[in-house]
Amino acid sequence: MNLAQGLLSHLYELTAHSAVFLPLPTGSKECHISEWQNISFKETQTSGYQARLLANIGLGGNIGVLLGPPSGSLCAIDIDFDNQIDPFLTCNPQLQESLRTRGAKGCQIFGFVRGNYPQRVVKGGLKIEGKAVAEWRGGNAYSVIFGIRMVISV
Repeated sequence: MNLAQGLLSHLYELTAHSAVFLPLPTGSKECHISEWQNISFKETQTSGYQARLLANIGLGGNIGVLLGPPSGSLCAIDIDFDNQIDPFLTCNPQLQESLRTRGAKGCQIFGFVRGNYPQRVVKGGLKIEGKAVAEWRGGNAYSVIFGIRMVISV
């Protein structure tokens, strides 16, 4: 198993082997796949799609994850300010051990949700300098889960 295969395998393990991953260009958060919202897990398991993900990793591209029902109700909370991460986790201790990614600023906290939840992006009401501190991503969205300047922790 090469490095790209090992990494992709690890991402599947971290997401309970149910996530829809999206290849994103190097240095970009933008998905260039048309109709990305409609990709199914089954479609991503074809040898052609898997080869595309592996090639993308090999070229230094980012990997996105489709959120909500297509990925087994994997959802994310995106916190955009470093100084708000610890207060958020203090108020939500059950998320302390959740999958977390860190980019240039803030973090994303991932988890599987049971029951009803907003299947869309919802910006939080708390703002700093006119910008929402956090947003809920529960569907009809994707988040970068792996990339060159990203740290993954659990």
